[in-house]
Amino acid sequence: MKRAEKRMKYHKCINFLLSIGAQNIPHSGKTFFQHCVNVYNLLRKTNFSDDICYAGLLHSIYGNDIFDVDFKVERKTIKDLIGEEAESIVYYFNSTSRDQLWKEKKPNIIPILVANELDNTFLFKIIENVFDDFTVDKLYGNYRDFRSWNFTGSGSDNNHRKLNIKLKKSNKIDKILFDKADEIIEQNNLKQFTTFRRAYASGYTHGTIHDLHCDDGAQSFNEIFTVMFYLNKEWNVNFAGETVFHYAQTETVDSILPRPSRAILFDGAIPHLARDPSRLCPELRMVATFKYQVGNT
Repeated sequence: MKRAEKRMKYHKCINFLLSIGAQNIPHSGKTFFQHCVNVYNLLRKTNFSDDICYAGLLHSIYGNDIFDVDFKVERKTIKDLIGEEAESIVYYFNSTSRDQLWKEKKPNIIPILVANELDNTFLFKIIENVFDDFTVDKLYGNYRDFRSWNFTGSGSDNNHRKLNIKLKKSNKIDKILFDKADEIIEQNNLKQFTTFRRAYASGYTHGTIHDLHCDDGAQSFNEIFTVMFYLNKEWNVNFAGETVFHYAQTETVDSILPRPSRAILFDGAIPHLARDPSRLCPELRMVATFKYQVGNT
């Protein structure tokens, strides 16, 4: 399909959504129209097929067990807009329960499920017991005793002063973390949506600085996904050192202690910071961070 034809097809779908009043229907903190466009854009920038992208654009047009709405639209109308294959995806998406769709994990359905969920709620998961005790000891001993840390952020005007190591997949200890980060991405159905960007370890002592920030300059959700591992073997609540996530709209925070064998998967656009350890902490607070860019660019 030529570029002009693609643009025309897209604009016909947009005009159709506006004609049925999608812009006036609330959906997950936005309008149904905006939600449909967001799902389409997320699928498009990750290079899914035209059929999947257009099915994503009209994914809930028939109503389903989650989004109970009846636009009284004939299937022929949708087929004429997006084609028979894309319409068949839409029809199956709406005629099958959401739980069943997740269980089946059909390759032409799961991208729409994931894109839909990412637009409905921001990504934030705490994952416990990521490593067994032997691996926890191995990681802790390696990064504490056998690696050369670099100090970054010198200067009074710098808002990030910490110790840092660039992680490399060629290092057999680093590779344990690389493999686990990729596994977490895949387990959460994000592999097709992301491209690995960079990885590093950070070390903090009392008095280090790490101001509130978004990862890699993310300005909106679904741009950067981050996997963070806590590398210390033990951690006492009196040591402080929490990772704090700040939600400006509600003026609330999530405060996550750096417990052993714990990981966090989150959207890099959530403002966050690392609290420095307290004076009571005899340890270097160590984390390993893996950044994934949303989109196959």
